[in-house]
Amino acid sequence: MKQIKTMRTHILMAVLGCLAATLGAQNLTFDDILDDLRDHRTPPTWHAADIFVIDSIYCFSTDPQTGLESPATREYNLEFTEDGQVIRRLRQSWDTTAGDWVNERFYTAVFNDQNLIVELIEQAWDTMAMDWVNDIRTLQTPNANGLFTEILTQFWDAGQQDWRNESLNEFEYDGAGNNTTLIAKKWDADQNQWVNAFKIFNAFDNGRLAADLFQLWNAQTAAWENGNRSFHSYNPTGTKSEILSEIWNAAAPDPFWQRSSRQKFEYNADGLQTLRNLDLWDNVDSAWIHKEQNLDTYTPEGWNDSTTTRFWADTTWVNIFLTARNFDEAGNMTRFEIFLFQNGDWQKVTTCDFFWRLLNPVAVRETPAGGVVRYANPAAPGDPVFWEKLPGSGKLRMALFDGRGHLFFEQKVDNEGVMNLPSDISDGFYTLVIFGEEGLVFSGKIFVYR
Repeated sequence: MKQIKTMRTHILMAVLGCLAATLGAQNLTFDDILDDLRDHRTPPTWHAADIFVIDSIYCFSTDPQTGLESPATREYNLEFTEDGQVIRRLRQSWDTTAGDWVNERFYTAVFNDQNLIVELIEQAWDTMAMDWVNDIRTLQTPNANGLFTEILTQFWDAGQQDWRNESLNEFEYDGAGNNTTLIAKKWDADQNQWVNAFKIFNAFDNGRLAADLFQLWNAQTAAWENGNRSFHSYNPTGTKSEILSEIWNAAAPDPFWQRSSRQKFEYNADGLQTLRNLDLWDNVDSAWIHKEQNLDTYTPEGWNDSTTTRFWADTTWVNIFLTARNFDEAGNMTRFEIFLFQNGDWQKVTTCDFFWRLLNPVAVRETPAGGVVRYANPAAPGDPVFWEKLPGSGKLRMALFDGRGHLFFEQKVDNEGVMNLPSDISDGFYTLVIFGEEGLVFSGKIFVYR
């Protein structure tokens, strides 16, 4: 048995070597990066009409030999709904030959009166025609509760100049809105009809996923066949503790469910996941074998600032990937970095910078007892702050504190006046405070954005 295990280890290390070489030569897909952003986005709302949105994203590739960065991909969100959803966005890639950005994809979303996306059209840039051409269309049908019951994907047929069906996902829900069934279908152009592809059943217990079953459609027998299933366990606190997966062994004389993999999770005192272990079942030795491990760390605010992925190599865990994330004072992710472990150290592969802004900024008009304070929000360096008829006698003091609570600026002021924000103030959140002998007169947030 030891020989079999050693052979498996050599194969695993060879696979890891190929994987490392591949990742070193190409970037993580941009859609993967956007998925990570959505998973870790915690945008706050300072005022009723102010919403944080991403203005643009710039991604760079790093040469592992020289450490030099070169442009890779960038994306602009061009238009938003009132609640910050993207209506139009443009993706461009860097052309090393031309030394310039070139168009790649253009996305246009259509929303219904529930503010749900019902149509998404993705266009590709035609370098010959120098114009956008249709590529993919996604049509989503929601029910009265805002849950999607159908998602139809179509590809553009340039010859027919029309949309061609590609795939259809149908969803069913229980009374609590939990997705109990997904049926995926593919379009059969020869038969001009939809044909089943696979089906997923989900079972819930008090709103938590308890089990799932995956089945494949057998066109020859016109029946569903078992593929794999999973059982989900939870801690008393409600966090997930384990996922046990099995595959259907149809080749056995008497088909049965066979162990496949398991995932175990650990959490810190705040209930945030710090560890995920993936083990595979070894049928030869009837034992679990380590496969993959994810380690997560967090900032004091609870933002997931790093994820380390490691693979098991015979007797020890081997570092493979490191995802590092930076956040601003409001919890918006500002930088995303991917590192690959090579030659005993982490080598940066990809960097993405996220640039945020406030949507629908409003002029703040706070009204303390007997007075008014007015300023733009967001504000730029040098913008004025007006105040008048503030309560209290004698001189007042105005102070500006940064997001860490450090005093950035302070001066004496009268009950009425105007002050310009310092020209050397950096982007970020600040707290404006006015106080006098009677105590606090005013306190408000200012977001500075150049």
